[in-house]
Amino acid sequence: MAERTVVVSSLSKSHAVPGFRSGWIIGPPQLTDHLAKLVLCMLYGGPPFIQAGALVALTRECPQVAEMAEAYQRRAAIMVSILKDVPGLCAGLPEGGMFVLLDVRGTGLSSAAFADGLLDAHGVATLSCDAFGPSAVGHLRISLAAPDDRIEDAASRIAQYARAL
Repeated sequence: MAERTVVVSSLSKSHAVPGFRSGWIIGPPQLTDHLAKLVLCMLYGGPPFIQAGALVALTRECPQVAEMAEAYQRRAAIMVSILKDVPGLCAGLPEGGMFVLLDVRGTGLSSAAFADGLLDAHGVATLSCDAFGPSAVGHLRISLAAPDDRIEDAASRIAQYARAL
């Protein structure tokens, strides 16, 4: 499978530094050679401080990463437990990462309409996933970067909004 497998990842996900825009692709040379040329033309190298930070993140033990992953799992469980029985919503526990995807198709609203209404009515900001491709249409991306109490409050507001529809 190695000749047919491509792994794409970034420090955005593994170390929660999305602004660094530092990532990697591992795959067969026939693909990666072309991608390296494309990246060179697009980016022409990253800032030295980001390269230095990436080197540290990828070569040293970073206990904060495990703590962060644990916090995201705990917050996802909080979010999903509050939303699991809300009519029209379907939230599953993510296998990893810093977001919960919430299926809002059962409400009869598009994800954009739900997100806009939720922000206007309850001050909770989410992201419509429609631009992520056909399988994400009707879903919202909810960040788990806030503290536990804010995640709980946001989930309660989302539930309140959905129940009022």
